[in-house]
Amino acid sequence: MYYVLSTAYTRRKGQLSYTDNRYTVESCEVCNGNFVNYSEPINFEIKGKICDFYSFDNINIISQKFLEVLKESRITGYEIRSAECLNLNSVAEKPVKYYEMIITGRCGLICNMDFELLPHCSVCGRRLQCDDITHGVMFDDDNWDKSDIFAFNNISSLPIVTEELKNLLIKAKLVNLKFTELSNYDVFY
Repeated sequence: MYYVLSTAYTRRKGQLSYTDNRYTVESCEVCNGNFVNYSEPINFEIKGKICDFYSFDNINIISQKFLEVLKESRITGYEIRSAECLNLNSVAEKPVKYYEMIITGRCGLICNMDFELLPHCSVCGRRLQCDDITHGVMFDDDNWDKSDIFAFNNISSLPIVTEELKNLLIKAKLVNLKFTELSNYDVFY
């Protein structure tokens, strides 16, 4: 069983600092899709209580505690970059270190539950938007690199985790994690 990892609480969210981040934009010549690459460190702000996981604007932020769980268990499929919470002193009782988690594990292109590829650009692979909702998604197991945490090639910031990793993260009592089975995950396509 595989699960999409997302934030559990809408009131405990993070947001990019749009004035404090440097980035470059690359565009696909065919679909005109934009790919934004932020420079390190990623600067963000927290709204509400301190959490161990934030996901916003195609960015995943994890706490030091979250990172320690991943390292101690030798979890594969991610890299970290530095991140800085600009308003941490106003929301945290004690210091917390955060990191941007880049998902490096891959499982191929996103498919519906019948293993049919969903619409995507033939050049860059970017998923193409439409007004339909696809109820439940899957991937071709032959395309999965067997990482513990991974993402679709065309939705590279959407963390997918194995059941073993899900159970490990729950046992660690990390805050602000929500797990949705891929077969129950809805996407707009």
